[in-house]
Amino acid sequence: MRRAMRGLAIVLLACSMPLACMKYPWLPATVSELLALHGPAIPRGSSSYQAYREHRLRQLYAAMALYGLGTASLGGLVCLSAGVGRRKVRVIAWAVVAGTTIGVMRFEDCPRAGGASGDYVALVCYLTGTIALLSSLACIITVVSGGRWGAGQRPVSGVSIDSDR
Repeated sequence: MRRAMRGLAIVLLACSMPLACMKYPWLPATVSELLALHGPAIPRGSSSYQAYREHRLRQLYAAMALYGLGTASLGGLVCLSAGVGRRKVRVIAWAVVAGTTIGVMRFEDCPRAGGASGDYVALVCYLTGTIALLSSLACIITVVSGGRWGAGQRPVSGVSIDSDR
């Protein structure tokens, strides 16, 4: 089972690379726009300007959170594919990957992405949804397995090496 989970982590890491290569180049522009908008607002700006500014700031904060979570997810997938970490760490890594991909789908507004190109929708919505589904299932399997990865790995003296005590 552990070998299958490691294989799944490698596959999901490979599947997430196109999205990472498409999104990470925009990080400097996102940071600079956030810094520009984070400064003081125009005091006599119209109400529509103030509303747009607040809306855009929320979007940029969400984007920065997703950049951070995406980086953590890639790191988690690398650790999972290397087989590093206790069961608790593996569960957290799978959960972060699942939550981040769901967050990306919500941020990109996948249900209403009708105006985007077919390739973009396939990459951002369908591939991300597949990663979310598979990582959620892997998280559930890791939780349910209870740290038992096969008959060949028996606890020594009644203490499991994967116990979280």
